[in-house]
Amino acid sequence: MSKRKQKKKATANANVKSEAVNEPVYLEKFTVRTNLVIVFSVLLTVFAGVYFVYSSYQTNGYFGFPIDDPWIHLTFAKNLIEYGSFSYYKNELATSGSTSPLYTLFLSATFLFHNNEFIISYLAGILFGSLLIYMMIKISLKHFGNNVSFVFLVAILAAVQPKLNLINVSGMETSMFIFLIAASLFAYQSKKMVLLGVFLGLTVWCRPDGFVLWMAVAIDFILVKTYLKKSRDNAAENKISNKEMLNAFFIALALAAAYFIFNYFLSGSILPNTYKAKIEYYQESDRAFFLENDVLKYFTEAELAGIWIPFIIYIAVIVRSFIRKEHNPYLVYFLFIIGLILVYYIKLPFAHRFGRYLLPVLPFYILIAIAGLKTILDFIYTKVSKGNVALPNIIFVLFSVSMIGLSVYYTLSISKDYNFICKYHNDRHVAAGKWINKNTNESDIIAAHDIGAIAFYGERKIIDMAGLVTPELATHINDRMYSEYMNNYLANQKVDYIVTLRNWFEVVNDKPVFFPVNEFEFLEIFKYEPGRTHIQDKEATILNQKAIELIQRGFPGEAIPYLQQSLRVDPKSSRTNFFLAVAYEAIKEFDNAKNYFSKAVELHPDFEEAFYGLAKINFDQNKLEESYRFVNKCLEINPDYIPAMQLKNSLASSIGKE
Repeated sequence: MSKRKQKKKATANANVKSEAVNEPVYLEKFTVRTNLVIVFSVLLTVFAGVYFVYSSYQTNGYFGFPIDDPWIHLTFAKNLIEYGSFSYYKNELATSGSTSPLYTLFLSATFLFHNNEFIISYLAGILFGSLLIYMMIKISLKHFGNNVSFVFLVAILAAVQPKLNLINVSGMETSMFIFLIAASLFAYQSKKMVLLGVFLGLTVWCRPDGFVLWMAVAIDFILVKTYLKKSRDNAAENKISNKEMLNAFFIALALAAAYFIFNYFLSGSILPNTYKAKIEYYQESDRAFFLENDVLKYFTEAELAGIWIPFIIYIAVIVRSFIRKEHNPYLVYFLFIIGLILVYYIKLPFAHRFGRYLLPVLPFYILIAIAGLKTILDFIYTKVSKGNVALPNIIFVLFSVSMIGLSVYYTLSISKDYNFICKYHNDRHVAAGKWINKNTNESDIIAAHDIGAIAFYGERKIIDMAGLVTPELATHINDRMYSEYMNNYLANQKVDYIVTLRNWFEVVNDKPVFFPVNEFEFLEIFKYEPGRTHIQDKEATILNQKAIELIQRGFPGEAIPYLQQSLRVDPKSSRTNFFLAVAYEAIKEFDNAKNYFSKAVELHPDFEEAFYGLAKINFDQNKLEESYRFVNKCLEINPDYIPAMQLKNSLASSIGKE
């Protein structure tokens, strides 16, 4: 090396050393061991999970889940242990009705050690949530190196993220899925190709969405090999050979092939029943609403208020790198985020409760945002404050404290939602399942559309009206005449009971035998009587709701056309006839009112309100004997029906009868 070059290099080194002395805190190499960051962050995750469970138990007096689906996994897991079959009822209903066979298998193993469905589910979720935090630290170290302050910030923000902590104790497979995604990406960034293949394969066993991650990794690798020839960061330089990547995908494909065979053997399809059923049901959802509410609003909510700005800034950095043909190591995370949103936009534009279908992108959303924060602070340090550490340090501390504070605050807020929804499911689905177990015969067949807790506690054979474990129904779920098809199907299957939420499937012409709570949403259990028990057409239900609103607002005449149209759609509905009678009575057209009340009781012989309506009209028309006959019929059905009791007292004084 020439003396001139040696001198130039020495000068450069001296300048770097001089600058390092004045590096701001956010760039300083911490002396604290990384292990302490891991332990502290993991403990935060554990504490948050325990807080959710404790708060719910203290509020409600029992453990619960905020979704009905966990009991689906648990039912499969319990039957696998007790009957050796991946079945939804003993060993008689083998089907690929679990979205996550890997999670189900994991739960079945835990049943060997403990049989409390809540404890094993909570522990599983907190375990995988903690492993996720560990993986996010490992990934952050790959990008931020010894800048532990950024690593720590990523870990803390993920550890106190309200939605992630709620989903850890939801009883769902989501925490396992996000951990497997993070583990796959860490393996990819670390050039651990065998692990990459294993984790990619396991993501699919956990959820079919895992194929989106496959595409993100494959696209990133292909871009590096064909277009992004330069590396933006030597520490993140991708030196994976074609052979190594092929080997990784060979392992992943072998695991995926086993997954396809598993599903095909159980249900004749390479993907689980749940995939088809969900897509069939939600495919007509409003995609513009999905983007506005489930994506844009979801990722800019209050606890993420300071995250989206640095995220956008670093996306600009990624785009600039792409234009310059530089490989940015964060590109693969961005590809995964965009890919998952795009797949749901196309196939299933609905993020479900708590946005759980899109929740897997959240840790990487945070990671990219912190990279954006570092970019902002680097710019301020070098271009604005000219080497003065005060301003970037203040911004870093303020950002960290405010984001952590917001997450903690909204954890307290979202825990109230968690408590409420746990109670909602306990009051309805758990209560229904336990009632079925105590009040029906073991051989009875139950039709339901929310099949989790009802099957787990009811321990009866289930016909799934939503098609998750009854796949032949999934293909018809969006049929215009699905209600008629379902009425015929239930009769052919010799169903004994129907359990429905009224806003999903409205059952008419019969009285419920069990009605756990008298508040929206109404869950009802009916003893199924072929030819009488009738699932009302959904269009008729919608028309009736519009008519009811008009009647309640004092416009019964305007409600009548809606109800007449509803009857044309479904002429077998006693409820529609009843509402028509009420509307005609309100506008003093008593003959029409009596006609429709009579049709209502013809379809539904135990319709106490319709008998009372006939009694009241006849009373108003001074047809007291007729009124007396109908009021007695009403009270035979329900002796405690107060309006009928009052009317009978009035009749008794008028005609001298008791």
